[in-house]
Amino acid sequence: MCHLFSPTARMQHRKKVAIFVVLLSLMLIDVRPQSLAGNDVDDYFIAAGSWAGWSVMNVNFPKSGADPLVTLCQLNFDIYHSSPSKFGIIHELKAASRCATKSVQITLSALKADQEQDDDGVVISPTGFIFHQTRCGSTVVSNLLASSAQNLVFSEVEAIRDIMKKHNRVPADVNTNYLRVVIRQLGRITRQHREVGAGPMHTRLFFKFETTSVIGMDSVLKAFPAVPWVFLYREPSAILFSQLKKPACGFAYKKNPPQQLLKFLMMTKKQAQRAPLPEYCAAYLGALGRSALASALTRVPTARFMHYDDHLAEDFLDDVLPVHFGVRVDKGWRQLALDSAQIYSKAYTLNQKKGIGDVRSHNKKTAHLARWVRQYLQPVYKLLELWAREHAQRPYHQPKF
Repeated sequence: MCHLFSPTARMQHRKKVAIFVVLLSLMLIDVRPQSLAGNDVDDYFIAAGSWAGWSVMNVNFPKSGADPLVTLCQLNFDIYHSSPSKFGIIHELKAASRCATKSVQITLSALKADQEQDDDGVVISPTGFIFHQTRCGSTVVSNLLASSAQNLVFSEVEAIRDIMKKHNRVPADVNTNYLRVVIRQLGRITRQHREVGAGPMHTRLFFKFETTSVIGMDSVLKAFPAVPWVFLYREPSAILFSQLKKPACGFAYKKNPPQQLLKFLMMTKKQAQRAPLPEYCAAYLGALGRSALASALTRVPTARFMHYDDHLAEDFLDDVLPVHFGVRVDKGWRQLALDSAQIYSKAYTLNQKKGIGDVRSHNKKTAHLARWVRQYLQPVYKLLELWAREHAQRPYHQPKF
């Protein structure tokens, strides 16, 4: 048996002390709220109403059906406005803002309560929504908007996608309420952030949604029925050919398409699963157009359709912004916006804008797709063109509440 003060006994005693110190330190670390543990957050932001100025990055839905968890981060919009083409998608801005190490997590209900109690924040209501059929100028449009420091522009927000993925599993009214909380938070800034320099900095709020959000866009429009929106579309052969060069086209839903997609797809579930990729892609692109048209039929004043062509930037600045969104574009902003449009939306090199070109240049390359274009895309395209002509230049004034 070892003596109390023998080397062996002393070694065992030191091990026990070391283990005790480690356990105690772990306990002390976790005395802070779980949402703040392990994050470098100033005490200033932990007070009531503290989450003004924090943007929602993700929404996680526990399998147990418990309260969803939202991840918050403070985005660096100064670098976005200085070079919007480099941060056209929100995950690029997240990386530049170091959200991976400077984010916090709270429950969605806690965030909603915080919004209701906040007297120090400023909430900017949405000015306009951008939906699109994919690869038809939506990133150019978001760059135009972001070229003005008065605009908060959120492009393809993962948190909105997280909620809209649940539209078949969550009751519609609950889904709509989730979207209200998240979008309200994205427009919620501190008074200090609003008042920069000689005048207000952020006064307008725009959202560009992912293509996958178009199928469930009705949830967004029910949450914000007075907000004007635009749907961008493109000539059928050109858009189908563009999609098949780098396949995306809703293929994530091909194996198990949700019911809401099937409603617009003109296919049964088995037909969607068995269809060759070009056919499924054409059907999916057509479904996006039909979903937008269905939403427009019940919201005629707030809806606008816009064809993708070489004059997209000028038409958006001179027509859609002032007439439909009610936003005046001065000469200074117009020039900045047109300069940003010179950067091709998917490549960050100056003076690489690619002209849309004559659709006839695609004829040889798209001949084998003609069948699917005629069956799934051409009828929808004609309706989109008809709507765009019939409702062009109709001014819309968003009600002020």
